[in-house]
Amino acid sequence: MNFEEFTQYVQGFIKDFLPEKYADAEVSLQEVMKNNDEKLTGLVIRTEDSNITPTIYLNEYFKEYEAGASLEDLMKSVADTQVSHDGKEFDVSRITDFDHVKDNIRLKLVSADMNKEYLEGKPFKLVEDLAVVYYVDLGENNEFGKASVPITDNLLKVYGITAEELHDIATQNMETLVTPQFQDMESMLRETMMQSLPSEMPQDMKDQIVEGVLAGQGAPSMYILTNEDKMNGAAMLLSPEAMDMVREAVGDDFFILPSSIHECLIVPKSADVSLEALENMVKEVNANEVAPGERLSDHVYEYDAEERSIVRADKAEERRQEKETMQKDVKTAEERAANREKAVAREDKADRDEGRVSFKQKLPEMKEKAAEQTKANPVAENAKKKAQEIA
Repeated sequence: MNFEEFTQYVQGFIKDFLPEKYADAEVSLQEVMKNNDEKLTGLVIRTEDSNITPTIYLNEYFKEYEAGASLEDLMKSVADTQVSHDGKEFDVSRITDFDHVKDNIRLKLVSADMNKEYLEGKPFKLVEDLAVVYYVDLGENNEFGKASVPITDNLLKVYGITAEELHDIATQNMETLVTPQFQDMESMLRETMMQSLPSEMPQDMKDQIVEGVLAGQGAPSMYILTNEDKMNGAAMLLSPEAMDMVREAVGDDFFILPSSIHECLIVPKSADVSLEALENMVKEVNANEVAPGERLSDHVYEYDAEERSIVRADKAEERRQEKETMQKDVKTAEERAANREKAVAREDKADRDEGRVSFKQKLPEMKEKAAEQTKANPVAENAKKKAQEIA
């Protein structure tokens, strides 16, 4: 049974595993576009007595089927998921009322190149080859992940604000309501390993095991940047506060490795690792370790401390040269303007020293003569009157 046959089977027989109240329910399949243009097939079961129903994605269930799980067990699991949401109502104003949602507007970073379809119909802001997109955080966690609603162009019209205002609100919320988390890789690994060891194990034994594992690590110094929830944490790259934490720890010269949409790795340039090696590392990890829907980018980035922005590392030198050229052009224009002012000043001074009348002094007299000549010329005078009449 292939995936299409599997989804058709679930749609056709799911009511056999649901309570009697679902006998008249409408069962449909929907294709849903997720991050990185990943298309998932969702099962939707609608009843008349509820204004909300979950979209149950069947892709993971099919993987379990291919791994040997029985159809009956999988159908029961799908039915249990549906029933667990039975009777829940949803207040639509939680999404449409701007005053209600404005403090819950968040942003995240996704790949612009891998999300051409996903970005259609949504407001977004480009940062290099990344796109900033926006969503409403509903403040709930369930078996499908963190509950949220993407902000579309239509929803933006309902709010009555511009895309620029939306970005400012999301950025301000990130600064005031989202806590950045920045720590070195060794500390993170130590914490993770400590938590994975049995709680009844003596602490000294835990310490020996952890230190023994870490002693063999010869990787360069690395740090992890994310947020407290570790959800969409790569967006902390857009937080001045978070980047100040990074700069205070490692200085201004560092590489940014986008390990996923949830976190980034920071590698100081003092670690003396080549850009090529880091790019290969990112590509390899993305291909083998990161779920397709959570990949952010195959590129490495740098941070421009002066402009407080991120730039692609492979274009950083080109960007620096462009900036130097612009600065030189501005300086040259300023010098030319200053030289012209000096030249005019020298000419005026020479005129005054030799007793000549300067151009500025002659200007009122020249205007007066021009007016007299116009009056003495009937043709010119008539033309002037007609012009005044037309005006």
